[in-house]
Amino acid sequence: MAKASSTRQSAPELARFLCAAVIVFCHVDERVAQHADTALGLFLILSLCLGAQSTGRLSFFGFMAKRVTRILVPWIIFSALFMGLRIVQMGFNDAIVFESPVWILVGTSKHLWFLPYVLFCAPFVFLATRIRGRRSGWVMFGVMCGIAAVSILTSDQWLTRVYGGFPYIQWKHVLLPTAYALLRIATRGSAAPMLLFLVFTAALGLLSANPQPFLHLIIAAAVFEIAVRITIKSRILDALGRQSFGIYLIHPAMLLVAAMLWNARTHMEWVALMTFLLSWASVAAYEAMRRRII
Repeated sequence: MAKASSTRQSAPELARFLCAAVIVFCHVDERVAQHADTALGLFLILSLCLGAQSTGRLSFFGFMAKRVTRILVPWIIFSALFMGLRIVQMGFNDAIVFESPVWILVGTSKHLWFLPYVLFCAPFVFLATRIRGRRSGWVMFGVMCGIAAVSILTSDQWLTRVYGGFPYIQWKHVLLPTAYALLRIATRGSAAPMLLFLVFTAALGLLSANPQPFLHLIIAAAVFEIAVRITIKSRILDALGRQSFGIYLIHPAMLLVAAMLWNARTHMEWVALMTFLLSWASVAAYEAMRRRII
C-alpha cells in the first residue's frame, strides 16, 4: 500500500460530492438504503483525512478554531432552520419537545448528528497527525483495533433495547471508518498496519457472523485509496467537494419540496433526483450570493 501524495488533489473532492449524492438517494429511497453505510463511511474517511491535511503548522487551538468555524457554525444555523420547519409543521409546543438529552449532541433534525460527531473526532485527528515513530504507530493500531471490535461486536438490537437506538446505532456504524481514517493519518498510510487492520476487522466479522461492517469498510477504503492516488487538479471538482456538506445538510428541507411536486410512493426515483438537484442548486446559489456580498 503505497503512500499517497501529500499534495491535495481533486479526485477526493469529487468522491465527497458523489458520496453526498448517494447518501441523499439512500435517505429518500429506502430500496437502496443498504448502500448508505458505505457512502457515509467513505464520506467520513474523506472528511477526516482531508481535514488532517489542513493541520499544517497550526497549534491545537488554531486547528480546533478552524474546525468549529467549519462545522459548529453550520450545525447551529441548520439546527435553527429545521427547528423553524418543526414549528411550522407541528406548532411551537410540540416542536420543542425532544425525546432525550442526547439530542443536544444531534440537533433539531436527525441527519445533523454527523456534524457534532465530526467535530468530536477533530481533536483525535490532530493527535493522529502528531504521532511519530514506529512504536507509537503500532500503539495506535492496537487502540483502533479495540474501537473496531466495539463497532463490530455491539449489536444494533442491544443498542435499541437499552438506549432506544438513535443516535447510538449511527455512532456505532461510523466507528469502523473512523478508526480506519485515524490509523491511516497516524501511520501515513503505511502498508503493514493498514492491511493488518483490515484483516483484523474481516476476522472479527466472520467470527461474529456479522461481515457487513467489514464489507462496507473495504469498499469505502478501496475507493478512498484509489481517489487519493489520482493526480488531477480541477477548480470545478474542488468546488463540488466543498458543496458536499451543504448538500447533505439541506437535503431534508428539499425533500419536502420535491415531495410536494411528485408522489413519493409512485415516483420515488424522481423525488430522490429532484431532492438532490434542489439541494445542489440551493448550495450553489448560496455560495454565489456569498461571493457577491463578500
